[in-house]
Amino acid sequence: MCHIVGSEPALISGEAGVVLLNKLPLRWGHLLVVLNRHATRFSDLSDEEHASMSALVHESATLLERRLEPRRVFVGSFGSPNEGLAMSSPHLHWHIVPLAPEDTRPSEVFTWGRGVFEGTEEEWVALESTLRTGMRAR
Repeated sequence: MCHIVGSEPALISGEAGVVLLNKLPLRWGHLLVVLNRHATRFSDLSDEEHASMSALVHESATLLERRLEPRRVFVGSFGSPNEGLAMSSPHLHWHIVPLAPEDTRPSEVFTWGRGVFEGTEEEWVALESTLRTGMRAR
């Protein structure tokens, strides 16, 4: 996660982190909220960083609800100081995952077992444009 902060264009930038389009999405519109600095646990965050990240998570989920009108939006935090854990990242981050109205697999939201959604360059541009159009002024 450390290497994508600053190397990918942020949809939203906050004091402590950024919101990015996930390029390996579980569902179309899947967002990542990533801390600007390296941390592995919630206890690594100051109260101010936690509040800033929580605001970004809320803004991201609200943005998806307004612009993509999903059935639900799922939020999960990931990160572990133990790099040996399967499906783990040694960088605290959040996944904001919309469930499309036609999707009937909510129990499989946080598994990559079915692979990832792929899009053409035009689809990625259209998705980013759709989301940016719905963003509130900062």
